[in-house]
Amino acid sequence: MLGNLVYSLFIFISLQAHAQQDSQCTNNSVQETMQQRKRSFKTFYKPGSPIQNLNFGSFELYDFKSEISLVLFWKTDCMYCKNLLEIVDSLLQQTTERQLTIVAVCLDTTIRTWQQHPFVKKHYPHLYTICDGQGYWGNIASICSVYGTPTMLLLDRDKRFLKLPSSVNDLKRIVLIETRNELLNGG
Repeated sequence: MLGNLVYSLFIFISLQAHAQQDSQCTNNSVQETMQQRKRSFKTFYKPGSPIQNLNFGSFELYDFKSEISLVLFWKTDCMYCKNLLEIVDSLLQQTTERQLTIVAVCLDTTIRTWQQHPFVKKHYPHLYTICDGQGYWGNIASICSVYGTPTMLLLDRDKRFLKLPSSVNDLKRIVLIETRNELLNGG
């Protein structure tokens, strides 16, 4: 009886050690992947560089003919995203679809959480928004080397990168100045 108890305890401790090792390997792998994406993001996204066409399922990035396209990666539990979504909401009210198209890519792993989010409920179907439930491991997040939220990709009419906004105020300033300039130039 004591032998069975010792054997069971040994098995339990061994399983716990393997679980910790697996967890550490997984965490290291995730960290390495995110560091690689961070390096790729910084070298790939330069003003004036074109972005490849992105297939979002029911629509593609190149379908949009607006002066500016904003691809926004966000999560429902991201506190910084909350502020950004308020700015995006105000930009949607201040611009037309010809001036600005926004594609909001939610990186949640639970589609229901995304569907129930107040921002999505308010703007859907007028806002192009998707969530594949795969988080950072989804196809679009991988292609765009997204390593954190919020991440904003601001593109001109020809789908070339504009300056990467560093803050919500920077985003607002860039979008409003670019769309105003286009209107003044008769675009």
